[in-house]
Amino acid sequence: MRPLYTVNHLHPSYTKLNEWIKNKEYEIFRDQLLRLHNYDQVVWFRKLQDPSLRQRVYEQLSAKEMAEIFQKLPVNEQVKFSGEMDEQKRGKVFSNMSTNRLADLFGELPNSVIHQTIDEMDAEKARTAMQLMEHEENTAGSIMTTEFISFFEELTVEEAIANLREAAYEAETIFYVYVEDSDHKLVGVISLRHLLYVDEEKKLKEVMKNDLIYVQQDEDQENVAKLTKDYDLIAVPVVDDNEHLLGIIMVDEIMDVVEEEATEDLGEFAASRGALGVEISALKATKKRAPWIMGLLLIGMITAQIIGYFESTLQEVVMLSAFIPLVMGAAGNTGTQTLAVIVRRIANNHLDKKTIGKLILRELSAGFMIGVCAAAVLLIIIPIFYDQNWALAFIVGGSVFIALGFATLIGCVIPIVIQKLNIDPAVASGPFITTTNDMVSLVIYFIISTTFLGYLQ
Repeated sequence: MRPLYTVNHLHPSYTKLNEWIKNKEYEIFRDQLLRLHNYDQVVWFRKLQDPSLRQRVYEQLSAKEMAEIFQKLPVNEQVKFSGEMDEQKRGKVFSNMSTNRLADLFGELPNSVIHQTIDEMDAEKARTAMQLMEHEENTAGSIMTTEFISFFEELTVEEAIANLREAAYEAETIFYVYVEDSDHKLVGVISLRHLLYVDEEKKLKEVMKNDLIYVQQDEDQENVAKLTKDYDLIAVPVVDDNEHLLGIIMVDEIMDVVEEEATEDLGEFAASRGALGVEISALKATKKRAPWIMGLLLIGMITAQIIGYFESTLQEVVMLSAFIPLVMGAAGNTGTQTLAVIVRRIANNHLDKKTIGKLILRELSAGFMIGVCAAAVLLIIIPIFYDQNWALAFIVGGSVFIALGFATLIGCVIPIVIQKLNIDPAVASGPFITTTNDMVSLVIYFIISTTFLGYLQ
């Protein structure tokens, strides 16, 4: 089997880098560290536990080199490590970070640290980062960067290429060049490849693409991620209400959004939103998860009431109680499977008026077919272990068959209804669906048991 990726083992190991920095062999340390891919640099730096060695790294790397590592760190680690730098170094490193990453960091740093550092920073970079912080969280404006390249539409291709050489170093990407009119409105885009082979005498407005794909600054980041995927974009321009170009969202930011949204949905699905990170303390995780569990406990009391209501049935045939976990578990698991299918389709925008009925019918059919299989197995196994008690097998098997059908129906309907109410369907979490199906499956089981109780005696 081929590996997913290969590593050039000629690169120095992290241990070697540690030895060079410890022994103050700074020349070879810098040379070998800067040969590494940025990802490997970040991994090595995060493994560097000794603060005194990190201090030497701050001294030996330029602000630009340090910023390349620093801005790839998780924000909580950026906060920690920024406190190890002196104000001047910190200000220079911050000035070399991309504005969107800097805005994220400013959102977590104490105000006192920000005010101390701003005096040592590039004033324009600090101002832009502060402006980005004003955008609502999880919107296009909050994740965009302002390091992009745009030219006036009357510029010739030759002039644009010349200007591009000067501006490329500071830009986040040069694969796309954006074109603005005299009012600074976004009117077109041209790829670098196209720019290099068109007639140099032509103006940008003659060679640019007019069918623009862009997003408003208040667009939800999840919609931006979907747009990027659908159109295979490397970057997405962000505009204000007057179509003025404000920034761009790079594909690496989109990947972060996809991971963040997937983590959020998983948290919703498991009723543990905001408590999935390993850095979360036990107390904070408890605060996030306990309300759900307490709420589900209260709902679970209904299950206890159902069992109490059918107490006479259980007293007549105590054996029926042994199969309660089986019926409840089968229904809960089947409902959760259906929930996963529905929530995923909703998240990918693959569910509309034309497909809702078809999907519900498919899931309901699948639920009943699984129920048939489960019932058939129970009709064979139960008589073997329970002295040829075919009535018990019929009651348990029939209950599972009907409960699984209802479980799939519940797993379909609840997230669809929640979506229609403009609520994230992921809040129809696994535990919620399981608890609901527990109650429904118990009612089904006890109704069937009570109806055919006479055959068990």
